[in-house]
Amino acid sequence: MSDYDEALKEGNGDELERDSGGQSRLTEAFLYKFFGFTLWTSRSEKLVKMMLSAILQTSHENVQEREGIAVAFSVVSRKHLRTVLEQLQVYSAVLTDKESSSILTLAKEHQPREWVLVCHTIYLSYSKIILESKGDIFMHFDAVLALILQHYHNCILEKDKDLKLGYLNALIILTKTLGRQQHVAFQFKFPHKLAIVTVMLALAVNSAPGILLLSALSLIGTSISISDIPFPQKLWGTNKMFRPLLGIEERVELLGTCFKSVFCLPSIEVLRKEASSPKEGQANVDLFEGTMQSLLRLLETLIVEMPTRIQNCLQLMDPWLNSQKDNERERAMWCAARILEFTAKMEDFSMEIEFTRLGRLVKLLAMRCQDPVDSICFLSAKAVYHLYCILLKKKRMRNLLLPLPLQPHT
Repeated sequence: MSDYDEALKEGNGDELERDSGGQSRLTEAFLYKFFGFTLWTSRSEKLVKMMLSAILQTSHENVQEREGIAVAFSVVSRKHLRTVLEQLQVYSAVLTDKESSSILTLAKEHQPREWVLVCHTIYLSYSKIILESKGDIFMHFDAVLALILQHYHNCILEKDKDLKLGYLNALIILTKTLGRQQHVAFQFKFPHKLAIVTVMLALAVNSAPGILLLSALSLIGTSISISDIPFPQKLWGTNKMFRPLLGIEERVELLGTCFKSVFCLPSIEVLRKEASSPKEGQANVDLFEGTMQSLLRLLETLIVEMPTRIQNCLQLMDPWLNSQKDNERERAMWCAARILEFTAKMEDFSMEIEFTRLGRLVKLLAMRCQDPVDSICFLSAKAVYHLYCILLKKKRMRNLLLPLPLQPHT
């Protein structure tokens, strides 16, 4: 260890000791960042490990402290990414290891809150590292997703409603950040992605109160799909490294769960009525509209990956297209019309798109054109128009592929 590293150890160690003694708490963001930069310049991996472990043992009671720890880790990750990820994994054992977890030494009523605080600190750190690593973390990120699932399934505590909601909140923070890096993440394969989606949906639907449910569902479509529509559309078919992110069975399960979770949410009127104020009511409506847009984005992503399955996507909406509830029919028809429009306007339109049950689809759309709700009639007419555009486009492409007739000899 160099003299410079010795100085870093002595200086940062004193600061941490003062913090644990209560004389000087690292609550200002710039102090945490300074701590991170001093470790970033270190050439000693042993020192970096020791100091990262030490900062994780400091207080994370309030948001500023958790944010500060995460910032420090993100700065250090610029040069010591692997070491940072290893230390976060070691520290996360406090969530799952009953033999060594310090959480179990607390009074029972304080254990769930401490578990959630640790969880928030870890996931916030991953979020900051994603933003700092310029894409390098994605080579390691499926291992991170596997670890996140382990935190939940092997939790040392009984998973009551509060703990589930705390975990969901932490996971939302992480996946929201991940979704912003779609242009980088798309080229990597994440086998644990579907399991994360399943956990988030189950937690959101079974545990989350209204507003958090909407928030979770609105992020699932954009954050977990880990794909950016304009990017693969331009490169699809020319770059073979891009693979469908979900298999057919996984796709059916995911879409079925999403449709049920979103289409069956309360009507706009109920969302406004149940709010404590007009401002909160409008916020609920805005969040619901964001949820619908996220669901549409997810559908578009899946269609880009496997355009031949558009008919299957539409068939999965049948129960809601035929629902007795106006708001459920309208939401399903809005998605159907938008998906047909998206397909008709695809840059890389595929001749393989088929509607083997075209008559049934046309009959359903024709019935909805006579729906007692005017907006559903309008959406159904739009869906019919875009379906016709798809069929016309296929016909023109087929004609272009036909061999030219032989010219008679003169």
